[in-house]
Amino acid sequence: MKTAAALRLVLLAVALSPAAGCKLVGAGIRAALHAHEKAAVWGYLRPKYDRNGDGRIDRSEYGRDEKAFARLDRDGDGSIGPADFERDVVPPGDLVGPHLLVRAFGPKGAESIDLEELEQGFARLDRDRDGRFTRAEFEAEGWRIAPPFGADFFGSLLEGMDRDGDGAVGVSETRDFFERHDRDGDGRLGMLERALPGKAPRVGAIPVAERQRAPDFTLARDRGEGMVTLSSFAGKRPVALVFGSFT
Repeated sequence: MKTAAALRLVLLAVALSPAAGCKLVGAGIRAALHAHEKAAVWGYLRPKYDRNGDGRIDRSEYGRDEKAFARLDRDGDGSIGPADFERDVVPPGDLVGPHLLVRAFGPKGAESIDLEELEQGFARLDRDRDGRFTRAEFEAEGWRIAPPFGADFFGSLLEGMDRDGDGAVGVSETRDFFERHDRDGDGRLGMLERALPGKAPRVGAIPVAERQRAPDFTLARDRGEGMVTLSSFAGKRPVALVFGSFT
């Protein structure tokens, strides 16, 4: 009887609180997703990349670029193992950031926002008025912003915007993200901004003062003969990059 009464109280609390109900359901779904991912993804990666059989995949064994490795090394300990798949996935901030900003800070039902709406929404959700949007503040509204399971959406905001590494999103950081991702330059950030064609490309030679160095990266040779780093060719000889894919 006591158990039944306790269960009724829990169900009543869930029924009266959408946020609590979403968190409870979300926790169960996350646990199921983690278990599935651990079995399926780790079950695929380990026999393919764990060459020394120690139950971990280190950077040299994986052989792909740093970003691909970092997406799987979710605890940041320098290797990929079963524990990484017990953590939530963090979708790339540049991919989901515009959608999250519009949902979080825009008016209800909006599909795009301008800078004024962004700053007004930030002020509304910044409950302690310290100029920082924290995980606790996100989770207080998170069930309205994004599904409460399957991915760490606040982690996506941090990945795309947290330039100073303080574990929160500042108003100036959201403004900077807005300006960098307004692809068509119309002063509005849309949920699907990433799908827009963007500004017209520049034509002609770029002045030396305005040129930017290509980001460095390291890739495995296709015949398994070690790694190649782009910067190792800098100033020595021209480099041609051919982009493609193979399966």
